Amino acid sequence: LISIENNIASFDMDYAISMDITGSQNVIANGNGGGSGKGNFTYDVVNKYFPFNESNIQMQAMMQFYNPAENQNIKMNMKENMHSIVRNEKLFQ
Repeated sequence: LISIENNIASFDMDYAISMDITGSQNVIANGNGGGSGKGNFTYDVVNKYFPFNESNIQMQAMMQFYNPAENQNIKMNMKENMHSIVRNEKLFQ
């Protein structure tokens, strides 16, 4: 919690992301990855909703898929930089 002003609470966020995917007999996919980031959001204390959220996240992941029917392997290395801004309006009372 950073501050509360005019019944709007402001927060900072730190993201720590880890991913470990292990396939099964029916879904043959394996991978791992992770990332980190920062963000912030506001909360309307009176109306009880989140009017604003912003985040910046950097992630890296490696995935491997195997298709036994065709004996094919697919490997995928990903890097992603995400920036999102969400503005919400309260629709219900």
